[in-house]
Amino acid sequence: MEEGVAIDFEETRIYPKDEVTAAFARDNGCEAVFLVTFPLEHYERAQRVMKKILEKSGGVFCADNESMEPVLR
Repeated sequence: MEEGVAIDFEETRIYPKDEVTAAFARDNGCEAVFLVTFPLEHYERAQRVMKKILEKSGGVFCADNESMEPVLR
């Protein structure tokens, strides 16, 4: 990201009542879940960074909403 702009990654756990996230993680083989935050106005730049991470590490990025979309693989 550019100076003064960051993407924050925080490992978290799925809360027992969060069935949507639990099902998504299970269906996609996710061993860990991270909260990823960045300024929305830098979405396109953050998306490029996330794609580079996926190329090197695999995994999946998804939105925190009922549909979990958009999804990056």
